[in-house]
Amino acid sequence: MHIIVDLLPVRKDGSAGGAVGFAICLINSMVEQDGISVTVICKQENKEFLRGAFKQRVNIKSLTSSRIYRTLFRLKKVGDILFCPFGSIIFYNKKVPVISAILDIQHEFYPQFFSKQELEHRKRFYCRIVENAAAVVCISNYTKNTFCEKYSYPYEKAYTIYIPVPEYPQKQSNILEKFGLKKERFFLYAANFWKHKNHLRLLDAYRKFVSDYGNAFKLVLTGNLLNDNSIKRKIEEMGLLDCVVITGYIENEDIKKLIDNAKGIVYPSLFEGFGIPVIEAMAANKLIACSNATCLPEIGTDAIYYFDPENVEEIVSGIRFLAENRISKSIMESYKEKLILYDRREITNQYIGLFKDILNRRGSDSHR
Repeated sequence: MHIIVDLLPVRKDGSAGGAVGFAICLINSMVEQDGISVTVICKQENKEFLRGAFKQRVNIKSLTSSRIYRTLFRLKKVGDILFCPFGSIIFYNKKVPVISAILDIQHEFYPQFFSKQELEHRKRFYCRIVENAAAVVCISNYTKNTFCEKYSYPYEKAYTIYIPVPEYPQKQSNILEKFGLKKERFFLYAANFWKHKNHLRLLDAYRKFVSDYGNAFKLVLTGNLLNDNSIKRKIEEMGLLDCVVITGYIENEDIKKLIDNAKGIVYPSLFEGFGIPVIEAMAANKLIACSNATCLPEIGTDAIYYFDPENVEEIVSGIRFLAENRISKSIMESYKEKLILYDRREITNQYIGLFKDILNRRGSDSHR
């Protein structure tokens, strides 16, 4: 089976979120399977970045113009399946069934976080998915249920397949030394600075925490600032410059080092389609204080401290939980049991099985 993967939306600065790492992990796992070949379609400027991320067996085709794009997909035999891990179906060929991953439909619940132009863009590309996808893969049951409900999409054509635990390269990192951090003396929030990530309420809660505990624990914020310096100004206004560390976008080995050395992970997001940092924290056996919104209780376990992300006092309680407790055997056992669902090989097998099923059904329909 030859799988074409559309990675045109990839941005190597992290501004596309955790979906980039998910796509890379999945593709590398797919080419380990016998009888599977993968061709990745990307923008020219991302070719070197992706070549360094993919195994040699992954074929990379970079596009510099729409003409090359059209020519490629006019070929008689372009592939068996077109997979769109970022959802959007940019091109379409009736000979090749398309599978779209639905990452979230946040715009349906928080339209105020998007520009008018972005909302119109999302409406167009979700309509394109509904019209053209042979099936959709949703990254949580919450995402599946809300997508099918909001877009009247047939439940029988929607499948839930979770995201695997990221596997980061074993490389040296000096991130702790760079930012003056000490082991288990900081809380970590790994998220781009999108509005739904709820950084402002987290800062309000952390200021209240500091007023009681002092600066015994720093708050570390990673992720792309998205050209918005308002968070930095807010930190200065709150008098938290000595307590809050903003790293900006960092490499995977640095993220792993921070997770491994944090006292705990705080995750106050208002909306998630999955929540990769939660499973990363479970894999590292770290205490977690997490929003109880959308899919997050589904992805996590009962051993996580959940709070209402719109209630600052509840976020404060979550931070206190991280400060006052240590990981226990029962919590680690809870994590271990849940992490079985996020095994990379099992998730890859689910994707391959779905692709084969779609092809078999299409073959059966053509002989009727």
